[in-house]
Amino acid sequence: MLVSFFAFAAFFAHLLSSTQHLQDWLPTLDLLGQLHLSYDVDLPDCLIAATALRLNLAVVTVNDRHFRLFKGLKVLRPY
Repeated sequence: MLVSFFAFAAFFAHLLSSTQHLQDWLPTLDLLGQLHLSYDVDLPDCLIAATALRLNLAVVTVNDRHFRLFKGLKVLRPY
């Protein structure tokens, strides 16, 4: 699992570093790695959480089980 995370992060880092505008996402990828290693949550949920944290947004979801783990993340249920 750890190897797949680093392959995933390396791929996105390479993809995003090719365009100056997209380098704004590199801190989000760094946070993605920190969240994944700290909380042992699947990468897609970590990417959503990292993006929301970096942009100071709430995550709206009916399945908030994983997202409640992330400190500082605002989680809202739609109902």
